[in-house]
Amino acid sequence: MATIEETHIFFDALRDDRLHCDMAMLALDPYRVIRALTTRDDHELDWTKQLEKMEVIGRMEVFCVACHDRSGASASKQRQHAIAGLESAADMTSLVFFAFNFVRRLLTDPRRFWSLASLVILGDAVLTQLIIRFVPYTEIDWETYMHHIALYLKGERNYANITGPTGPLVYPAGHVHIHEELYKVTNSGTNLPLAQQIYAALYLASLTISCAIYRKAESIPNWVLLLLPLSKRLHSIFVLRLFNDCWEVVLAQLAVLAYANGGDELGTLLLSFALSVKMSAFLYLPGVIVILFRRRGLYTTLRLLITIASVQAVLAVNFLRDSPWPYLKNAFDLSRVFLYKWTVNWRFVDEPTFLSPTFAKALLLGHFSVLVVFGLTRWCRNDGGVLSVIRRGLRRPLSPAGLTTLTADETVTVLFTSNLIGLLFARSLHYQFYSWYAQQTPFLAWKTPYPVPIKIALLLAIEYAWNVYPSTDASSGILVVANAALLLGVWLGLLTPDPTLLLLSTTIQCLHDTLEPSFLSSEQWKQVHGALVSQFPLRSIHWKPASRPSVRTIQELDVKLVPVDTVRDEHASQVPSTLLDKPLLNLYIFSCEDTDVYRATVRKQIKDWHTIVSQRKNQEWLIVQVIKADGKAAAGGFFQMKGSVMDKVRSDFNTDKRDRCVSLTWSSGIDNPAAWAELISKVKDGVLSSFDSAVSLREDEVKRSESQRLMPGWNFCTFFILKESLATSFEGMSLFEDSLLQYDELEISFNHVLREKNLSWFGTLIILGPKDDSLPLLSIDKKPYRDLILANSISVFDFRIYLLARQCTLLWRLGKIADICRKANAFLTSFGRRLREAEGILPPYFIESWTYSSALSTVDQADTWAKSHELDTASQNAFNASKAELLELARSQLDILGVKNGHLPRRSPFSMAMPAIPSRPLEAESPKPTTQTITKAELLSSLDDREAFFELYIALTNRAIETLAALDVHRGRLSTALQTFSSLPAHYGPHKWTSLESYMLCQAIETYERGDLGKDLLMQEDDKTAYVTRIVDTLKTVIDTLETDIIQTDHPALSIRIPEPNARLADTQDGSYLDVSLRNRLPCDLPMNEVTVTLVGRESERLHFRANIQSLKPGNSTITLFCPTSSSGTYLIESSEAKLPRLRFQWNHRESTSSRKASRSQKPIVALVRLARDLRALDIRLRRPRCLELGMRPKLLMTVTTGRNQLVQAKLTLSAPSGVQFKCADATLEDDSPGSLEGDENVLTLKDVPEDSSVSILVPHSDASAFHAIQVNMSIEYNTQVEPSITRTLFITSRVPTSLPVAVNVQDFFRGEKLFSKFTISTTSYQHIRLSAARLETIDGPAEGLTISGTSPEQRKITTITPARPANFLFRIESQHGTMRDSLRLCIKYRMLRDGECLFPLAEEHILTVHQEVETVIEQTVDDILPRDSNFHSHRSIMIDRIVQALESDAAWVQHYGVTGELQVPAITDGEDVELDATLNRILEILRRSRPPDVNVGSWREIRIPVDVPLMNILAAARIRLLATPFSSEAVSSDKLPALYAGQPISALLTIRTSFHWGLKSSNPNRRYRMRFDIEEMVREWLVSGRKRGDFEATDGGVFTVPITLIALHHGELALPKVSVSPLPIAGEMTMGSLSLPSAETHQVHGAERVLVLPRGGRSTFVLGMGEGLD
Repeated sequence: MATIEETHIFFDALRDDRLHCDMAMLALDPYRVIRALTTRDDHELDWTKQLEKMEVIGRMEVFCVACHDRSGASASKQRQHAIAGLESAADMTSLVFFAFNFVRRLLTDPRRFWSLASLVILGDAVLTQLIIRFVPYTEIDWETYMHHIALYLKGERNYANITGPTGPLVYPAGHVHIHEELYKVTNSGTNLPLAQQIYAALYLASLTISCAIYRKAESIPNWVLLLLPLSKRLHSIFVLRLFNDCWEVVLAQLAVLAYANGGDELGTLLLSFALSVKMSAFLYLPGVIVILFRRRGLYTTLRLLITIASVQAVLAVNFLRDSPWPYLKNAFDLSRVFLYKWTVNWRFVDEPTFLSPTFAKALLLGHFSVLVVFGLTRWCRNDGGVLSVIRRGLRRPLSPAGLTTLTADETVTVLFTSNLIGLLFARSLHYQFYSWYAQQTPFLAWKTPYPVPIKIALLLAIEYAWNVYPSTDASSGILVVANAALLLGVWLGLLTPDPTLLLLSTTIQCLHDTLEPSFLSSEQWKQVHGALVSQFPLRSIHWKPASRPSVRTIQELDVKLVPVDTVRDEHASQVPSTLLDKPLLNLYIFSCEDTDVYRATVRKQIKDWHTIVSQRKNQEWLIVQVIKADGKAAAGGFFQMKGSVMDKVRSDFNTDKRDRCVSLTWSSGIDNPAAWAELISKVKDGVLSSFDSAVSLREDEVKRSESQRLMPGWNFCTFFILKESLATSFEGMSLFEDSLLQYDELEISFNHVLREKNLSWFGTLIILGPKDDSLPLLSIDKKPYRDLILANSISVFDFRIYLLARQCTLLWRLGKIADICRKANAFLTSFGRRLREAEGILPPYFIESWTYSSALSTVDQADTWAKSHELDTASQNAFNASKAELLELARSQLDILGVKNGHLPRRSPFSMAMPAIPSRPLEAESPKPTTQTITKAELLSSLDDREAFFELYIALTNRAIETLAALDVHRGRLSTALQTFSSLPAHYGPHKWTSLESYMLCQAIETYERGDLGKDLLMQEDDKTAYVTRIVDTLKTVIDTLETDIIQTDHPALSIRIPEPNARLADTQDGSYLDVSLRNRLPCDLPMNEVTVTLVGRESERLHFRANIQSLKPGNSTITLFCPTSSSGTYLIESSEAKLPRLRFQWNHRESTSSRKASRSQKPIVALVRLARDLRALDIRLRRPRCLELGMRPKLLMTVTTGRNQLVQAKLTLSAPSGVQFKCADATLEDDSPGSLEGDENVLTLKDVPEDSSVSILVPHSDASAFHAIQVNMSIEYNTQVEPSITRTLFITSRVPTSLPVAVNVQDFFRGEKLFSKFTISTTSYQHIRLSAARLETIDGPAEGLTISGTSPEQRKITTITPARPANFLFRIESQHGTMRDSLRLCIKYRMLRDGECLFPLAEEHILTVHQEVETVIEQTVDDILPRDSNFHSHRSIMIDRIVQALESDAAWVQHYGVTGELQVPAITDGEDVELDATLNRILEILRRSRPPDVNVGSWREIRIPVDVPLMNILAAARIRLLATPFSSEAVSSDKLPALYAGQPISALLTIRTSFHWGLKSSNPNRRYRMRFDIEEMVREWLVSGRKRGDFEATDGGVFTVPITLIALHHGELALPKVSVSPLPIAGEMTMGSLSLPSAETHQVHGAERVLVLPRGGRSTFVLGMGEGLD
């Protein structure tokens, strides 16, 4: 908006006197200024944004440039008036523009959909209540429903016998079950107001579900929701007629919503429930079958259809068991003929024709034909037609039959259309049947290509026809024609091509068919298109993903422009193979430079296109205007009124800060890269923005799926396909490293599944296929791997090959050719061992053939791939080395085949490749006729032909020359072998292949000796030490010059061993010592800097024990390592390291202990190390807070005990695997805790804490109510005052319960002005709980006029609750002012006899934990003993800990202590310190003495629970008092009554007192309510005569009296009948502020009274039958 100062500047230009007088008058009239500014035909322009962009000011400048009167005073006055008027008009206009823009967005912006939907639902709720209030109810079928249910409840199960006023029961069992509940709730159907309210809620639920369906479809404008509540007939069906169709409609709508969301199982279940209410749900079945068959395949479709039938059988089991045929005939009678007089459609047909079978068959044929037409031409068109879908479904019954993704919009359209087809061809539609599709007609209307007025007219026609009663020929014809026109429009709408153009993979498709034909057919467009294509591929695209720290650079991205008509049928697959199968960018290219033409035609075309593309998720759009360079309009002058076309496009379609509109200045024959710069930049931005959104959404789906791994029903194959879609998407965008990372993570996930041995998602280990042993390893086209994964039928063999092939392909893209060979070698080696386990089911020599073929095919493929990259020297050497390893692997398979078939001897080196455990008997190694079981041709021929084998062996060995010498020795060519063996060490040495170098030297020596060729090569024994010493010295000199460390694993010169499994505690500091034994096998000292041993514990906790040394002497040396940690528990030895400068020797002990078996001569390898708990070290404990207050933020109490340490600083980190978040920034110290606390988002920092002190920290956390307990991982790093340079660590895992230890149940009893509340407190577990007190109090202090009294005896100090014995507390509440709005609070002080919280870390592996009550008793006892034995005072914590550990080892003491107070602690002696054992025994003796629980012993916990005071509008006290005589006016006491006899009439008086004391306060003190009393029928004890039931008016404090007569049916002490009092709605008035009934409670004052009835004296005559023929 223009400011006053800016307006002054504009009016300063009024000095120009060349303007006409009318311009001056316009400047002086601000309203004319505003009208001039708003006189535009574009009423959808966002005026607020235009004003913000100062366009209004620019136009004011044009209109208000000046009419300056040369008389200064007059001009100044006019200017002031103009300014004031302009300010006022601008403020008013701004408000109008804001309101207009808000309403426009509400009606059109999809992001405001639920805002408008909420308003519609709220308004319709008010309208529905007004209809119930002012429109009378009409009885049609409700009474019949209730009559049916009454017969059902009496035990009738034969449908033929269940009839009512309007006919028999003709609805399935679901209808019966629903109305059975309604029968109970509505007092046998008599409480119609309540029934109407239930159906009103049902109607609002139907409206809400319809809105949800519309929103999920994302194809209907917001404002169409305004049409949903306008149906008069639909409101009548729900709340004025109470038809059962309403229940079927809601269930069917829920099923449609479930199908739209992809929940096929849930949708089928809901549809089956709808079918159980009424058969009309059958109309959806054709559409459901199409959807299921396309989306799930044949088998799943059949399974879900069987589910529908199964649900029907389960719901109707009561009827099917007794009378199946009457049930099936009545509930599913497809031949039923409805009465002609009630029909709404086809009424224009005469009655004989209407009722004729021919007409019924014609409608059935029409129904079937239209379904077939839609199925053939519309519903399966995107999948290649219905025949293609059927063929795919039959060929692959386990896979989806469709090719495209069924969107929510398409799903809803198919189901709604299927329903409409059934309605159109139904022979008879009653008025209630309108509810079947009333809320679907707006959706279907907007699926037609009709103009909006025609759509509205169709909806009005349908509504009109359903509201004409009785129906006429005209209304019936209108309905049929309107339904047929609506169906035809849907058919045409599905035919209309979608004008949106998609970005498939990396293909941008621009929109052709929506532009003017002249531009499309012009030569200019062809030139523009050619020039635009020449700008691709896109180069140097920089992507900064939100989930990754670094920027990714895409060097080149291929892009291809494709017109829309060529990609119409190329939609995204149902299988999420890539994110690029959906559009990323939509282009609209137009050529228009005339603003009038733009407003008249082009804007409408762009708007239609923009409306569609802007609603699609993860898609961007771009509008491109092509401008001719030679025809470009000159820049507008100062007085130019019109802006350019691009200005108007930006104004119309740039709804946010991002500019998605760009101009392209084009000139034929001119190649100017600068002209394309802005367009190409925006194309890059659009592609990256869409891709980033799609990746973020898919990554969230992957994380959500991975987090559900431990849940039942999780499927690894589905997770693989989902995550692989990310990998293929990255690959399509040339982001090969990100793609490879996805496959690496999938490999890790698979290995984790493999370790768990959970292979239920795979077929078997291997399913043999043709040529499996000889196919190329890295080919992904040899089998339909993805189909097998989707069907959960892929074998582990095929899955691992597919995963390897995808990884190697990406490594090639990255140029890491050597890694391909190394990865393939590792896979073939490891999986070959796995196949050995199943060798018995494999053909002979399958493993050798597969390994051989795979290794050679990998080498060949790697050579091919290497040609596409220029490898440097280092990379080429690494590539050659990795190829040699694969060739060596292939050669080793020939060794195995040669040995097994007798071609080679069973000795080294040929036997080195033989499996450790022979898989076949030894006699199988002799030559034997082979069968054609493997398909590798050269291997088959070499099995029988010895020379062919040698030729194959030599050919392969020539590619791996190191094996030739061994073959020469075998063939007797010793000189040649010696020459080869002697030359190979020099070849292997530079490549650091020390093992091969040593092996070749040994073979050369052996060949020397064997051939007597001389022994000059051997070294003398005397020179060995000096030789090795020189090598070590040279090694030390050389490694000092290295820039990076060299890692040597499992070097034979050194070995490390841990002789003792127990670490020793450091007495004076936090930490542990560990002794290790190092063996130096060299004959000289080895220089050494550091020795490290790494231990791993729970939750991947790692401890590093280190020691610094100077050198390592020959032989065994024992070294003591130290770790500055206070952790305790059992740890696994993971690795060890001996470090020299730039040289590190490493050993992985986890692999060695699992893979190598120690012989008898070897010492056992220690795999576990135990760290004792240091009682003087720093410790952390977690508990619940001492005070739990429900409704407040949950917290944990963390106690840090410093022990011997004076902390300088400690950093604590908390985490929970369950996902609970800890709010460290809000953590606080408890009172009197030393030190200071600082907290940020993830870390707590504790500073300056003295030794032997405890710090209590309250840490808030997120909601954990979904868990019974949470596991908390605590990690602390701390520095002490004594050793500030050493950072010590502690890792503890604790489990803290989150569920409440007690359950509270409350019962309220109203007695006049008093309220008695009974609280029952019980334990929620098996543990005993002590209660100190339970009190009920106000939250904010004492309240005026409120008195709360407890009735528990004061002398009862402590109550023990057991699982079988809860505690009850009764409170009396007296309120002078009636009910209270503020809540009360129940405070419970308790402690648990044995706490469920982990007071010690889980690493201690204690079975039980001890509560603080017991700990307190132990501490007090120890403190009482120690002063007399002061020598042991320093051992206080040790003795307490030993007693606690003894108690935690056995639970036998718990029950005994809870009853007697005696603490039976097992004897504790260790025999090392006799005096200490004696002190412990004295302590145990005292603990075994009986002691009652004391309130003052131990600390108490507290739970504060908010309690709401119940509201009771009417309280009725009913009393029956007996009268002495029928003429008595007052009752007398029971002792003054005359004797009462059985059968004697007894006069009584019923008195009902009513009170509104506990109800809502009203301004009307004389308010009255209609009440109904009902005296209970006690047919075995009393006959009641007189007014047993009646109505009366209740007032506050009023008394109602009615006389009755009682007759006792037998003698004895009889209880008087009970009286029920219930409120009634008052006609024409609101009850208690709403239409619902007021709450009421009846108190039986005479409930405890008994009446003594005496037997009646006299004579009785009895008549007995004596048999037939006797009188």
